[in-house]
Amino acid sequence: MRKYPPPQLFIILFALLFQFSEAFAQTRTLTGTVKDSVSQPLSAATVKVKGQKSSTATAADGSFSLSVPAGNITLEVSYVGYSPMMVPVSADQTSVNVMMQQTSNTISDVVVIALGISRQSSHLPMLHNLLIHLN
Repeated sequence: MRKYPPPQLFIILFALLFQFSEAFAQTRTLTGTVKDSVSQPLSAATVKVKGQKSSTATAADGSFSLSVPAGNITLEVSYVGYSPMMVPVSADQTSVNVMMQQTSNTISDVVVIALGISRQSSHLPMLHNLLIHLN
């Protein structure tokens, strides 16, 4: 007859495996605000961890909260009409405030093309012929 290990051994092994997975997947929550050069909040600015897929958009008051990996990271902050920023964040920081600078990109030339526009001939000759045939 075979002897099987006691069920307590499986429970202990599972608990140890769970502890190791927690140690390797350490994250922290980073909060902060994104504002422009006159301290007005920028809503819907994108805040992303460089090299990661995690990102978020700022709220109406410019605040954000993002789950980031433990250790030193770099945030990529972008907003339409403003220069994108790279913000270094140290491992012990829990909040960060970002002040974005407006860009002065202007369009110098605008080219308008008329592809897909067709010109229809005048309908007057057809109406004239129709009136002659009706009389």
